[in-house]
Amino acid sequence: MERYSAFIEGVDCSGKTTIGKAVAKKANVKNVGELFMCKNNPWNPEATKEVSTDHPLFIAYLYKAAIWDMLHFDPEKSLMQISFVVYRSTAYQIALKIKDAPMFEDLLKYVPKFRKTIILDASIEARQERLRERSTTLGIRDVSKNDALIFKRPELVSEMSEIIKEKAIQYLDAVILDTTNNTVDETTAEVFTLTTNDLTESDNRHLAIFSDLDKLQNEIRQHVKNLDKHHAFPEAQISRILEPISI
Repeated sequence: MERYSAFIEGVDCSGKTTIGKAVAKKANVKNVGELFMCKNNPWNPEATKEVSTDHPLFIAYLYKAAIWDMLHFDPEKSLMQISFVVYRSTAYQIALKIKDAPMFEDLLKYVPKFRKTIILDASIEARQERLRERSTTLGIRDVSKNDALIFKRPELVSEMSEIIKEKAIQYLDAVILDTTNNTVDETTAEVFTLTTNDLTESDNRHLAIFSDLDKLQNEIRQHVKNLDKHHAFPEAQISRILEPISI
């Protein structure tokens, strides 16, 4: 299973975390990334405070964290990726028409292409029922600000889901899987099949999936230099925040 690589994404309560972990366990994949591809990302603590926000400083942290992640991504260390901050932030900001949304969308072309990308979807009603069950089982404190949007802004959640699906198909050739009427076991089995059905191919296939990683990372470095030159996110002093990146 050392050649297994999958990226599972979806808006809150689509089942991505539950399904991703269940599939990783079934596939005997030990290395699992959640939201960030690098567990030692130094900007993770600041960026995860507010994944869905329009505050310029948090947007800058999210941007910085995403760039650091893609620059330091090692395909041998994270072969099951559950969600990625760029997709979630891009969807949120496009849906709310936040002015910095195009800058996040520009990063989508640098996201490494996994062997299989699967976007989990579900109806708003299914998401709301799952959130009710979660709050009953784990307590209301386990319901995040982003989760609460499912009840407070259901139309926003639906739009975010459509944006993620559209962009993931465009950039990653994603497969869309509706989990509305599926049990966890049913979805786990389907995702497992989708992500393992070609593992009998050439031993070089995994390497081919990430063969353009160096090229992507060089392009990111140039992207950062251009950002610095044009003073992106001036209100958040993004130029200073980006200085620790080794370019």
